[in-house]
Amino acid sequence: MAAILNQINRLAFVIAPVFWNLVYRSVIAVIVGYLWLAFSKAFDRYLHPGCKFGGIFLVFQILLMPFTFNEYSHMSVMKSFEPIQHISYRQEYDMYESYYFIAQQDDEASYMGIPDGALKDMADRRYAKSLVFDVALPLIWLGGTAAGGVLLVTANTSLKKKINRSSRPAEKWIYDIYEENKIILKTKKTADILITDIVSVPAVTGMFKKKILLPSYVETMDKTTVANILIHEQQHIKQGDVEYAYFIMAVQTVYWFNPLLTRLLKHQRQQIELITDYNVLNRTQQDTAYTTAMVDVLAHNATGVTGHPMLCMTDSVKNMKQRIQNIKHRDFYKKNFNKITICVSVLFCICWIFLAPTYDTYTPEQPAIYKDSHGALAVEKPSSISFGINDRHINISCSLPWNWESLGLRHTLVNEVPQSDVPLPLGMFEQTTYLMQDDELIGFIGLSSFEPYTEEIPQEEYHKTVWPQLRLSSFAIWDPFTPVKQTETGEIGLVDINYVDYEYYATHPDTPLADVPHYESFGIMGYNKEDGVYAAIAFLPDKVNRDTALEIARSLEVYGNNSYPEAEPHLGRWKQASVNINGYEFSCDLPAAWNITAEGGNTGRNGIPVPLGEYDEFEHTVNILNNSELIGRIGVNSFVPYEGEISPENYYQTVFSGLRTSSFFSWEPFETLIRTENGENGVVDIYYVDYLQLEYYPGAKAATPHHTTNGAWAYDRDAQFYVCFGFIPGTVTDEDAARIAQSIVLKTG
Repeated sequence: MAAILNQINRLAFVIAPVFWNLVYRSVIAVIVGYLWLAFSKAFDRYLHPGCKFGGIFLVFQILLMPFTFNEYSHMSVMKSFEPIQHISYRQEYDMYESYYFIAQQDDEASYMGIPDGALKDMADRRYAKSLVFDVALPLIWLGGTAAGGVLLVTANTSLKKKINRSSRPAEKWIYDIYEENKIILKTKKTADILITDIVSVPAVTGMFKKKILLPSYVETMDKTTVANILIHEQQHIKQGDVEYAYFIMAVQTVYWFNPLLTRLLKHQRQQIELITDYNVLNRTQQDTAYTTAMVDVLAHNATGVTGHPMLCMTDSVKNMKQRIQNIKHRDFYKKNFNKITICVSVLFCICWIFLAPTYDTYTPEQPAIYKDSHGALAVEKPSSISFGINDRHINISCSLPWNWESLGLRHTLVNEVPQSDVPLPLGMFEQTTYLMQDDELIGFIGLSSFEPYTEEIPQEEYHKTVWPQLRLSSFAIWDPFTPVKQTETGEIGLVDINYVDYEYYATHPDTPLADVPHYESFGIMGYNKEDGVYAAIAFLPDKVNRDTALEIARSLEVYGNNSYPEAEPHLGRWKQASVNINGYEFSCDLPAAWNITAEGGNTGRNGIPVPLGEYDEFEHTVNILNNSELIGRIGVNSFVPYEGEISPENYYQTVFSGLRTSSFFSWEPFETLIRTENGENGVVDIYYVDYLQLEYYPGAKAATPHHTTNGAWAYDRDAQFYVCFGFIPGTVTDEDAARIAQSIVLKTG
């Protein structure tokens, strides 16, 4: 039962953002739709039926399209409704729950002066709100939508049965009139004509096989009246109004929770009759006879119109009267068509700009701009990437937009390389990692070593000695380089990149290089000549704004062995260590300078907190010190071996499930290096929130700085426990983490 509830809970959190986005859209659509309705009624005699019907397109644009014109979004008067689409109390609950946990570890049982009891109450209140707004309401909406879909199918089936039981084919003279009308309308579409009293006015039905339904009183009318009735229904078929009616009902099914929207869409369906009348009369020019036919039908429905909701028939006595009034104004519409169209188009554009919602979307013209509440570029998430290359260690640190992610080297080995329509800028580096923005590939980070140039050369020319192959390549030119920051040992700057479509060239090798498609982009370059290392950040064309790149460049630091010696703490010396953490025993290889202790605090020299053991995810933890400096932490947990059938390569998911689904950190992907009969050893990428910064980002965990680092792990089903190493970013190379992982042996018994 607990497993089922957990899956339901996970489903709710997935659909909650969708539900609240739909609520936001429906509120805006109702406001815009009813404003348009009020306008069209106020100027009813001046508006062409097509103009009245056109208002529905603005409503559907709001309900269904993923974006509006971003350059005008700041002008929208609907901004005050934007918070609706972001309703969620899950992050606040997680935050106060973490505060409560931290307070429990404090001797005074408080956090930031707030007692743990008060923090617990705050967390409980957020939990109750989250249960309602993040779980219950989205699930109710999903259930209602599913039920509505079932009702649509059931109603359609019921209508077919009623038609089959109560209808009979129309007489031949009616079919003869129908065939004559096909010539007038210039259409080849056919339909069955049935006589049935399940409708009180003529109607059309059938998604695939069209049927015209006529009440029995139609057979008593004269041929001219019947001809006008039939041509009206045939025009419905020609316009695709049956399909449109089904589409409207599908939209109503999704937005069932907003009754005002349902009434608005019903009114818009009635506008179909007005535009159908106009189109028919443009063909027949028989205004008097057509109006007489409508009056005859109205005479048989003095007490009101009855019908089935699945029929393409949305008339009412009131709507028929409006239709007759519009026929009287037809000459005015024709005479002033151009003026009316221009005026309404201008009004439509104004509505689009000032009333349309302001969705946050990416557009190539204004890409990757992130601003905080003060208008400053929010390039504020500290990031660190570390690689070992031969005998060198390369580390970069910089600030990135909060929704950017570096996949890491192992991720690209375990998973497929991210794809894009345009190839990445060309450049050969010793190590690379991909940059993603909201799951979209936007560029890469490349790291390489170089031999520092020792001859005299002006500082502004030195960069040419660092990456000459990037400046002189016939396939890619990284030049010019514009420094934005200088240090004692190097420079950081922006660089323009011009490169050929090497994927195209690979499949068309005989094409002259000048004729191969070229792309223009830009990136960031930086070097440290003391360490002999440099880094490049290259972006796909039109994915990143130069202002954002400039902020990243100003924050970039590049260093290696000499300027960051603790990255190679052991200097080649290793020891075998036996570790006992509260009864959990294991052995492994560790650098000689490392020490395992309960001391050490939470942060390393760079102020970044340790990535493990802050949210009660491990039963016991100890710190790893390198020459008295904190560089990581070890955690141990017991687990109950999974007895069900599961493939060996997926078994680890049953062991580390808590580490893979947390909202504060992500241990993924796990890469197995050794698989034994009873367990596995491997390495992992760790992406975790800076929990020391949570207090500065209340209610916005996504904006809190995050860090990416590496770790090692091992489990044994006989020992029934697992061990995990988590290292502070930039302190341990991937190669050293892999060596530690391969050497772990858990003690059984």
